[in-house]
Amino acid sequence: HPFQYKVIYESGTVGNEDSYLMDYDGKNIERVSGINMRKRVPTISADGKTIIFMGYEGENSSIFALDSNGENLRNLSGSLVECSHPSISPDNAYITFNSIVNGQDEIFIMNLDGTGLVQLTNIPGDDGDPSFMYQTH
Repeated sequence: HPFQYKVIYESGTVGNEDSYLMDYDGKNIERVSGINMRKRVPTISADGKTIIFMGYEGENSSIFALDSNGENLRNLSGSLVECSHPSISPDNAYITFNSIVNGQDEIFIMNLDGTGLVQLTNIPGDDGDPSFMYQTH
């Protein structure tokens, strides 16, 4: 968590993962949301207001957002398939993730609200697990 000593993580058996928050010392574990959905790879925005994760509707995974109170679920990746590994930019402006296109993983970027979707890669082979890098001056 960006300004509290909290850790966001996934836990559960394969196929039944969910997202949780806990204090840095392992205490006060709480489920992020009561929404009954498989939730994986959670991340939280720098302002602490939005949780982004890889969620499943049936067998397909999409990129979802929740308000930090666990409400207001929204599918951000639309009709893309097998979306995974979301990462939020340090300025809260963008989300990057990978999705299957023509049988291979490609990297995408979009605004934090899911608008402005752009495919960044289109080269042979799988491209995945994108992450924003922090640059110091």
